[in-house]
Amino acid sequence: MVSVGILADIELGNAWQLGAAAALALVDACRSVLPPSSGVGLRWPNDLVDGDGRKIAGLLAETAIVSGRVREAVIGSGVNVNWTRAAMPDEIAERSSALCELAGGQVDRVALLRDYLARLDAGIAAVAAGESLLERFRAVSWLTERRVEVAVGDVSIAGTVAGIGDDGSLLLETDAGRLALGYGEVLRVTPAEGVPA
Repeated sequence: MVSVGILADIELGNAWQLGAAAALALVDACRSVLPPSSGVGLRWPNDLVDGDGRKIAGLLAETAIVSGRVREAVIGSGVNVNWTRAAMPDEIAERSSALCELAGGQVDRVALLRDYLARLDAGIAAVAAGESLLERFRAVSWLTERRVEVAVGDVSIAGTVAGIGDDGSLLLETDAGRLALGYGEVLRVTPAEGVPA
C-alpha cells in the first residue's frame, strides 16, 4: 500500500485524469512484471483485475479544489503483490488474485514501487501539461463489451459497457438507452457474447 501526495493545478473538468494517470501507471507497472497472457486491465472506476476479472489492486483519490481547480490530491493504491490466494481470507480469495501468482513467483515490491512512482510522476506531468490520457485509459478498460450491474447511489443499473466517455465516465448501453456514469460501483460482471469471462 502506498499513498502519494500531489500539488497540482488542474481544471476541475480534467480532475478525472489524475485517477487515470494513477490507474495507467499501476496497470503498466504491474504488466511489466507479468506475462502478456495475464490480461491485467482496469475495472472502472478504480480496480485492477487479471484477465479473469479477479481483483489484484485498487486505487482511491482525494482532491482539494480551490476556485474550480484541483490544487492538491492524495492518490492511494494497494496491490496484492506476494499475498497468495491460499493465504487470503475465504471471503475474498475467490474473487482476488496476486501478482506473484500471475508471474509464477515472488515479485520485487521495491522495484515495482519505483516503477509505479516513476510512471505516476510522468502521467501527472502529462496531465498538468494538458495532454490527454483518454485513449490509453480506454485501451486498458477490462469492462468494455461486458454485461454489468452498477450501483449508482441507491439505484442499480444493468447494461453492456460501450467503453469510456470523453470525461472518463463509463458508457453503458441499457434498455433505456446509453448512459454515461460519472461514478458508481460495479457489482456484477457477466461476459457478453464472444467476450471471455
